[in-house]
Amino acid sequence: MSQLRLWLFEIWRQRRRFGIRAFNAFYRGLKGIIPSFKHLLKDNLPEATVNFLANNLMPEKRRSPRNRRYIRTGLSRVGLLREMERRNVRYVLLRWFEGLPDWPEGEDMDFLVHSEDIEKIQDLFTLAGNDMPVDLFSHDGSKGLSYSGLPYYPLPFSERLLKGAVLTELRARVPNFEMYFASLAYHAVYHKFYKSGLPLESGGDACNDNPENPYPELLSEMARTLGLELDCSLVSLHAFLHENQLAPTFDLMRKLEGINPHLSPLMNDTGGVLSLVQGEVIAFVVRQWTLDNGLYEDLRKELQVNLKLEILTEIYLDGDQKQRANRGIRGGDWGKGPHKIAGGGPAVLLLCFDYHPVEASSELKLIHPHIRNANISRFKGHLRKYVEERVLITKHANPIHSSDDEYEAWQYAEIIAPDETASLKERVSRIRKAYETVLPVIDLLPSHRRRAKLEVVDFDGIKAVKKTFRLSELDYFQRELEILSLFSKKSPLIPGVLARGDNYFIIPYFENALEGLSLSEQDRILKGRGAEIVSVLKLFYDEGYALMDFNRNNVLITPQGNLVIIDFEYAHQYIDKPENFCFSYDIVGVPKKNDGSYVDGLIEPCLTYKDSWEPILGPLDKYLRQLT
Repeated sequence: MSQLRLWLFEIWRQRRRFGIRAFNAFYRGLKGIIPSFKHLLKDNLPEATVNFLANNLMPEKRRSPRNRRYIRTGLSRVGLLREMERRNVRYVLLRWFEGLPDWPEGEDMDFLVHSEDIEKIQDLFTLAGNDMPVDLFSHDGSKGLSYSGLPYYPLPFSERLLKGAVLTELRARVPNFEMYFASLAYHAVYHKFYKSGLPLESGGDACNDNPENPYPELLSEMARTLGLELDCSLVSLHAFLHENQLAPTFDLMRKLEGINPHLSPLMNDTGGVLSLVQGEVIAFVVRQWTLDNGLYEDLRKELQVNLKLEILTEIYLDGDQKQRANRGIRGGDWGKGPHKIAGGGPAVLLLCFDYHPVEASSELKLIHPHIRNANISRFKGHLRKYVEERVLITKHANPIHSSDDEYEAWQYAEIIAPDETASLKERVSRIRKAYETVLPVIDLLPSHRRRAKLEVVDFDGIKAVKKTFRLSELDYFQRELEILSLFSKKSPLIPGVLARGDNYFIIPYFENALEGLSLSEQDRILKGRGAEIVSVLKLFYDEGYALMDFNRNNVLITPQGNLVIIDFEYAHQYIDKPENFCFSYDIVGVPKKNDGSYVDGLIEPCLTYKDSWEPILGPLDKYLRQLT
């Protein structure tokens, strides 16, 4: 009956979360039907209605193509430019504008438009094809007007293009000459690459003898006009853009490489140097939406408790740091993506250490080629789902962004907190050195590994267990070492310490005869050892301790029939010891004060005999009689 009450209470406590999940499931189902219905009507509706549906109701991932538009019937190219100027649209016509009002045959007009002004020009275009194609790109990659999901240019680059635009006699806003050269170089290098016809390196052969446009000649002529001593190869143009802070940011460059694998010769990527066995640093950039919705503290706790990550530093970004992160990470693209609501800009940097990475599968590497640690994808998905279950689907946003690997994580740290990065790297080096195992490792034992890892090692020719604690959990290490040293002298059931270090100890290895047995068979065997198990609880009480977390997982039985007790991380030394064993914390739990807090300086309850052992061993009374 008490268990039923607990279940009912938990359902009542989680009622809001259950309601949100039910609504989200209904909304997803309804939303899945609507696009199919729209496709049935598409061929039978007027053009204006089709345009409205596509621009306002059709999910962005179903709009095809996203950027391509056509100038509205009855409007010329020059008329379009004049109308955009009349409406005070912030835009720039990117290239091939030299011959206006004529336009190169077969070329579309490429516009970079400030995202806030996109709505001003929607009615100037149609989705119905004609001989005046246009490609629209928003300046920050939002509103579905991106380059394969990425900003067409990094945000600072786009802002410089828009701010420095000049007005021609025909009322066309075009890049000033310096930015025209830079934007054309960027387009040739990162969007076209081999298709540009440029050689890879100085003095090399052209990568393509039949480029779409005469990029080599045009860029060389423009460089001479600007007085630049620059041979227009892909490598030299990349270096020029990098020196002038116009090249893609590191993570944007990686994403561009995913679109165009030929970019790899330009990548200065030293990721993957460290073995995953040494752990990996992960950067999580928490977005402003998460803080505004009061979800940050829960997300942070989830990251530590359930994902078992150690937070190296937590930085609430100030104005300058937000600006640097906003421009230097994700290519400046902090839009809403597939969600209805944008997650906002970067607000908090959580630099974390994953002690136990998992090698990414080949399938995951195909999707995310720079992720070596499968945990990164799992962690990010888990945290996003964790947040989504607490918010109505109509209010969903992307709560976090993460690095793909350690090299990228340090890039984020350098952008946000360059003065702290060196000391953080030194700390990570100390963590790695302390956590590594020099002895030959035979096996890694299963455990939660929230505070320590358990390894079977070869210790002077014999099997032993090495328990290595994280440097941040040395209190648990000291407590367990103290317990083993003290109680191994008082009871043969508790193993002694063979060796120790600053954050580890080594104890004998014991085979466990209970492994592989069903729970019912284990219970039968443990019930026959009830008196010994209760004697351990009594011994700890007599010595002034409570085990706090004593359960079946702490008990081994060797093939020879010897009982062994392990794992004493949570043991507590009484400040005010209960007068009787029957009132010890391991039997009845930790009492509370009038204000609801726990006595004896404790901050959480413990397992009781009724919870852990009574279902297996039966009532305590019969064992008390045996003990007396």
